[in-house]
Amino acid sequence: MKKEGHGCEKADEALDEHSRHMADVIEEGDRLRMKTLKAIVNLLEPVQAVEYLTAAKKMRFCVQQWGEKRDQQHKQ
Repeated sequence: MKKEGHGCEKADEALDEHSRHMADVIEEGDRLRMKTLKAIVNLLEPVQAVEYLTAAKKMRFCVQQWGEKRDQQHKQ
């Protein structure tokens, strides 16, 4: 190991680059989800679209709560 930083500079650079790539993947996923959501909503009647969006929101909320509960159980 080198005394002046133990070679960590290269690791930091690699992790920074990896983080940038991961952010790009997340942004691309968000764009795809939004494009898909718009396509689904455009196929539905207005009342159906509201029902779909409401159900999707409830499901996301339930999954989030389940994940938080599971995290708490694993911390104990």
